Amino acid sequence: MCKRFSIALLILASGLLSAFAQRNQDVVYLNNGNVVKGIISKRTDSVLEIKASNGETYQYPIVEIRKIDQESVDKEWGVDRTSNSTYKEYRNMDSGYWTALEMGIGNDIHLSDKNMQHVELTWINGYRFGESLKIGIGFGARYYANNQDIRNSSIRWSFPIFADVRGNFIPQTSRMAVPYWAFDIGGAIRDGFMVSPTLGIRFGERRSCFLLGLNYTGQVMKLCGGDRHFENIVSLKLGYEF
Repeated sequence: MCKRFSIALLILASGLLSAFAQRNQDVVYLNNGNVVKGIISKRTDSVLEIKASNGETYQYPIVEIRKIDQESVDKEWGVDRTSNSTYKEYRNMDSGYWTALEMGIGNDIHLSDKNMQHVELTWINGYRFGESLKIGIGFGARYYANNQDIRNSSIRWSFPIFADVRGNFIPQTSRMAVPYWAFDIGGAIRDGFMVSPTLGIRFGERRSCFLLGLNYTGQVMKLCGGDRHFENIVSLKLGYEF
């Protein structure tokens, strides 16, 4: 009887120890300060893949990783406490919401007449299908210098509203800088129809980067003579995209 009781006690103790046992998980420290915890599923000379505790799988270029460590994960009665984590690595999500804030400084092109300068600030929000295609709706404010010499308006402000389509020419997975393109079409309150392509460079990561672009804008506006004319404007654009 005592022997059976001892065996049952040993089995129960073993079960309890297993239930409260610890297991290890990988901890990846990135150069940007983020920390990702989970199980490394793949590792090569250029890329590391980790399945995070929220069930998502992420890939990181080796050059973006500062160090890799391990730590224990408490398990209570066989339930992993980290399984309910709501952590999401947005910077590594290829699709979803995206936004961009851009500032432009430009000058219209008149070879024989006076020129008009402007400063513009725009905000774009939309959906990202991937690195090669993003769509959005943008709006902003534009202020004209030398307004009285060109536009038939005493108000120096106009307000662009437009659709935006853009993408990268090449993936930014393991590159710090890649070329990008953008195309805007819409109109400006107090002016008229506008079309605006941009070519530039993105500096940073796939989801968090600075933008430097050369922009052309064709803008319909009412000139001092009373006629509507398609003005050609060249701008330098600076921005941030997430």
